[in-house]
Amino acid sequence: MRDRDFLYLVFMFAFVAIFSFVYLSVERVVKTDLDVSCGSRVGSLLVVSAPTCPFEQIDSLSYAGVTLEEKRVLPDKNIYLFRVIAKDVSISILYNREIKHRKSVQLHFESWKDDNSDGFPDELVLKGEDSYILRSWFVNIALCQSLQLSPNWRENQRDCAGLVRFAMKEALKHHNKKWFQETGIDPEIWLEKTGVDLRSIPDVSAYNYPEAPVGGTNIFVVGKDRLSSFATAYAILKYNVNFVGFDLSAALPGDLLFFHNPNPVTFHTMIYTGEGLVYHTGPVSEEDPGKIKLWRLDDYMRIMPIQWLPIRENTCFLGIYRLKILGEGEIR
Repeated sequence: MRDRDFLYLVFMFAFVAIFSFVYLSVERVVKTDLDVSCGSRVGSLLVVSAPTCPFEQIDSLSYAGVTLEEKRVLPDKNIYLFRVIAKDVSISILYNREIKHRKSVQLHFESWKDDNSDGFPDELVLKGEDSYILRSWFVNIALCQSLQLSPNWRENQRDCAGLVRFAMKEALKHHNKKWFQETGIDPEIWLEKTGVDLRSIPDVSAYNYPEAPVGGTNIFVVGKDRLSSFATAYAILKYNVNFVGFDLSAALPGDLLFFHNPNPVTFHTMIYTGEGLVYHTGPVSEEDPGKIKLWRLDDYMRIMPIQWLPIRENTCFLGIYRLKILGEGEIR
């Protein structure tokens, strides 16, 4: 072997050795556990402590099966407060300074309490007077959107399911002066137009949003043993309601009507008000974001085409459903 070839091989060997040393020093990822404290069920609060030191810096946080509710940065550690929304949870924190390494944890939780096996958390279900109160707020808040859309209802969530989500969350809150101001709902105007004094309706006593039992802000079931603050019309239909029937005479204010369009596959829901229906059409086009529709039942039945009529003969009509969170309390 010629000297030049030998020197070339020595050079390449040295280059590879130096590169490997630098790569292993900088890019090496070591997995270790995090300090955790939590309950045993879905819906529990999960506290994760991520210790730091002068030569460590947290670069990124990734997680699944939880939502992050609060982060506290202390001199020697970061503390994360999560809400468990699924049975399988994984949390990973990447450190990146002198040496890159990862601390991670994987946990498995039991389902929430569900004595009647309907797939919905028992602690969220309201009973008696609370059920009636929630129905009243739910329907009135949805109806108020026909006068003026609330600034609390984000534009990108304005569709049929979005109206249900928005009205339910707002119905569960404390309805003080600040709430009326933030939602843009004027109780004087509503009283003048409907004869309903919203200020006379009490708040739900069992709990209030956003501190609902089990899930905090996550009051909708979106899969087996999984909670979320967001639910599509299909998820509401599949996990959050019970079938009532096809006859509107069995419907209570606050019950939902569901329709299914097979081409393209879409699900649409409307809120029964006791006298009629209220719903959001959803976006019609990029230029038309859709709007709230409010109908008296007689007018709706007379004007709408059959594919949107709540009658058994309409194969697109899936029926009347009752939100599980409302329980079985009687309406007044």
